[in-house]
Amino acid sequence: TPSTGQNSSTRDRGTGTGKHTPNYSNSLGRKWAVLCRTLGSRQYYLKAVRYLEHDGYDMDKPCQGLLVTCQLNLAQCFNSLTQYKDALKSCNSVIEHDKTSAKCFFRRGKAYEGMGEFDNAVADYKKALELNPEDKAITHTLHRAEQLYKRQRDRDRQAYSKLFK
Repeated sequence: TPSTGQNSSTRDRGTGTGKHTPNYSNSLGRKWAVLCRTLGSRQYYLKAVRYLEHDGYDMDKPCQGLLVTCQLNLAQCFNSLTQYKDALKSCNSVIEHDKTSAKCFFRRGKAYEGMGEFDNAVADYKKALELNPEDKAITHTLHRAEQLYKRQRDRDRQAYSKLFK
């Protein structure tokens, strides 16, 4: 520029401010960073669960709690990676040990919702809301899932009504 005595090619070099410099703070870059962290977390929790579930290991109360926490975090990773069947397995494993975990029912509902099984998602969200009635996120998600379930049911009715004409 005339005021600094530099042309645009030297000004842009290395500063990250030029129009040809890629913007790494864009949405795609953030999504990629989250994906990489999620993949790393998934590996970490899979390893922890494998160690905690090792055959012959006597599971005391603190270890049982740690296993539940790892399984819940693993379910969250699977949901983020759209691996819904794996998320269901993790949640079902937690429910075997702890039937009072609202977080588990919420995450299992997310997995069902991701798979398009809105009836099961609504049932799990209702159970989560029953266990934790003051959680606004559960209420909001339940309402959204009920709307999706209603739309799915209406589409199914239309499709089946055309079948039998």
